[in-house]
Amino acid sequence: MEENGVEIERLQRELVDSKLLDTDKISRSRIAMVYNVPEHFIGNNQSSYSSQEQLNMEFLTYNLVPTVNQYEAELNKKTLSRAEKAKGYRYKFNIASLLRADTQARGQFYQIMRRGGAYSANDVRRFEDLQPINKTGMDDYHISGDLYPIDMDPTLRKTTSSKSVAENG
Repeated sequence: MEENGVEIERLQRELVDSKLLDTDKISRSRIAMVYNVPEHFIGNNQSSYSSQEQLNMEFLTYNLVPTVNQYEAELNKKTLSRAEKAKGYRYKFNIASLLRADTQARGQFYQIMRRGGAYSANDVRRFEDLQPINKTGMDDYHISGDLYPIDMDPTLRKTTSSKSVAENG
């Protein structure tokens, strides 16, 4: 129903103006830059869980670790006496649990260290903040071949190649 001399125009309504969203995104980017935090910490972008884990690792490596190192240096310099420093006292923040962001790499690292005789099973449990298990062998160090005690005589180790040599010899 139009009246003479009156034009009816359709209202153009958008729930949220796209320019407002762009401005909001720029503001979040600037906030992240000022505080040196990744944009995903303040919800500025969407990322999958696997990439989120990598982004968290980058934050720890490039932001948190240098900051913690600065705190350690300042505390060591300004709060310890010469005598305490001579005795080897120092401040050291334990950020190992924070650096456990990449679960796959952590598992591979523990496996390599365990099979190479550097860590016992209980060592790995302690690093993961788990209680040690009080059973025989849990504090023993093993080497691969497949996981013999490190102090075992190599001639007593059984492998498929030594069996075939012994059987043929």
